[in-house]
Amino acid sequence: MFLDSILKLESSPERLDVMIKHLTKNNCNLITPVEVFKLVLGGKLKRFPPDSWTEPDAVENGVEILRFLFESILQWSPKDIKKNYSRKLFIDYKLEGLFKIVFNSSPFQALNALYPNQFREWELHYAPNKFWTEETGIQATRWLVEEKLKWTENDIKEKLMKQVFCDNELGGMLRILYGNSVWRAVNQSYPSKFKEWELQTTHNNFWNETTGIKATKWLIEEKLKWTETDIKEKITYKIFCNNGLGGMLFGVYHGSPWQAINAAYPNQFKEWEMPMAPLKFWNEETGIRAVKWVIEEELKWTDYEIKKYLRIQTFSEYGFATMIYKLFNNDLYRILNTAYPGRFQRSDLISGGPKIIPKPQPDRLPASKENKKCYSKN
Repeated sequence: MFLDSILKLESSPERLDVMIKHLTKNNCNLITPVEVFKLVLGGKLKRFPPDSWTEPDAVENGVEILRFLFESILQWSPKDIKKNYSRKLFIDYKLEGLFKIVFNSSPFQALNALYPNQFREWELHYAPNKFWTEETGIQATRWLVEEKLKWTENDIKEKLMKQVFCDNELGGMLRILYGNSVWRAVNQSYPSKFKEWELQTTHNNFWNETTGIKATKWLIEEKLKWTETDIKEKITYKIFCNNGLGGMLFGVYHGSPWQAINAAYPNQFKEWEMPMAPLKFWNEETGIRAVKWVIEEELKWTDYEIKKYLRIQTFSEYGFATMIYKLFNNDLYRILNTAYPGRFQRSDLISGGPKIIPKPQPDRLPASKENKKCYSKN
């Protein structure tokens, strides 16, 4: 080869420098950039010839050298590149001039010239200084979800967590831009598309009265689109659990659906209007409240109407058969005298005495222990 002849005649590095400069400057096509790189790397040339990195074909020559380095010397796979590639590589292989002049000291610019659009900046072990901004954070999050993972909205809700970002070299981005908040990253990329409680985890100290109300209203009005009647007939601890809000219900409202509903819709519902009353809810005080609610708020009866029309069955029709049996033994006079002491006489009632009916089947039972087994991911 022509290069071998030069090496035999010119053993001095200084004279080789002059010879290589002459050959490359006059475009003799007798020595390639890779052959010059080999001489520099082997110590037979002190440096690349002057103007090597300012010539019109400097980028093309640089890419040729990098391809030889990556594929012939290092034999790196894409995974190796992501793990090991950095600016230190240019120093170790005497390519500082190429790195600084041709590629503006940007490892990614050099890599993208070599393998166009095959890598993203954030896939490399070290992202450039000051690389992370709102714009690049959105690009990276969308790339992760849509291109890398190809996830649906349900996948995001069920699977996305901090570890997913870390496993895809985006842990630094999550920390720098979003304070390690997965929801903040998602919400910036997909504004108002997800609620924080829909994701796999919520950040520490997220749940409080304010966020509990927001989540409860979202559940009822946006997710379930329930009417007041639906709430009365269907709301249970399990509904919250099935929608990722079991932890909220337990942490903020002590596991009580009614407390959550009452916080979101103050004084619009009574505890006994829920499908399941809270544990140990029924006692004389709550019984009196329920009796007065039926008579004064629902029926709006006068004393005369109470005496003429009130029956045990009246309370059963409002779902209080079990409560009336347990607290008052189905004794109509006892019910009224407890709620309105001394206001009615037993003889005033149309029945003239206790009206005993068969023991009712449980209707509004306290929340079962099985509901306690439903734990939220939050």
